[in-house]
Amino acid sequence: MKRHMVAQPFKSFLLVLVFLLPAVALAQNKKDETPKPAQSLPELRQQLERILADTHTPGVSVAIVHRDGPEWIVGLGKSDVASNHATGPETLFRIGSTSKAFASLSILKLVDEGKLSLQDTVHKLVPEIWFENRWESTDPVRVVDLLEHTTGWDDMHLPEYAKDANGMTLRQGLDYYQRSRVSRWRPGTRMSYCNSGPPVAAYIVEKITGQRFEDYVTANFFVPIGMKTATYFEQPSPQLTTLYEADGKTPYPYWNIIERPAGERQDLYFFGYCHDYRKALGDYVRVAGRIPLPPRFAFGAWWSRYWDYTDQELDELVRGFHENDVPLDVLVIDMGWHISKEQLTALG
Repeated sequence: MKRHMVAQPFKSFLLVLVFLLPAVALAQNKKDETPKPAQSLPELRQQLERILADTHTPGVSVAIVHRDGPEWIVGLGKSDVASNHATGPETLFRIGSTSKAFASLSILKLVDEGKLSLQDTVHKLVPEIWFENRWESTDPVRVVDLLEHTTGWDDMHLPEYAKDANGMTLRQGLDYYQRSRVSRWRPGTRMSYCNSGPPVAAYIVEKITGQRFEDYVTANFFVPIGMKTATYFEQPSPQLTTLYEADGKTPYPYWNIIERPAGERQDLYFFGYCHDYRKALGDYVRVAGRIPLPPRFAFGAWWSRYWDYTDQELDELVRGFHENDVPLDVLVIDMGWHISKEQLTALG
């Protein structure tokens, strides 16, 4: 199975790491350029071809399927720009995090067969896989948490993304870097999208079935539903699409993700600005899009004074906020407004 490059923005006070946002999403941010829903297949094709051109995307495959069968299957653009190879229905694409669905399906199949429970604790099933959860005695990480992104674990860290894991097994990938598997809150209480959970779920499948996870998925899902060309590994094939940089022309090398069941791949770019925060934020907006500002009424203030003042002064303060049309969310009335220093001294 192939993986698709996705991206998310991240920033710090000294640098900004920007994961490329999908170009299609950027185009959709422009309301005046959002096309009306296509009323026919030819019109849909024209709209898709326009999007490919506007976003410098070389090619795409499209399938519209009804309950009774496929309605429209087509390839648009090029799967390889250099060779001018056209995209077709048989073109192989990296499907990104859609890969996670097969980790969940595999677990659910084993649940149906009575071989495990969604409420089983991960530590009980695979004690050899390291993770940290300080609430393990009362709120353990369970199998269901791996599927629902409720482990509390962080997303995969940079060392995991940066590793080209050609030839590594799933267990080797899990052991390579473990610090992303640390629960930040009680498991099962919050959901936070996480690429670290599905690989552990896949390893549970391996341990219970005695099969390599990729082989299990192929035999139980890919082949039965007719996904004859689907694979988790790079395969020399004229049908394999080429990844490209944002310009749609510069080839991007194939990268073997360290934990294949997560199906994720991110493209990292470094922008260094030292203390030029204004420039950093300016370029961040240029890449990620304008940041929507909340309406003015959503802003407010928390006010508190740490020296003596009278009730009249407090009344004047509130009037001042009102007269200047400044919202006041919280007004802390300290004891200083009714107990003086002299009184405090007298009280000892």
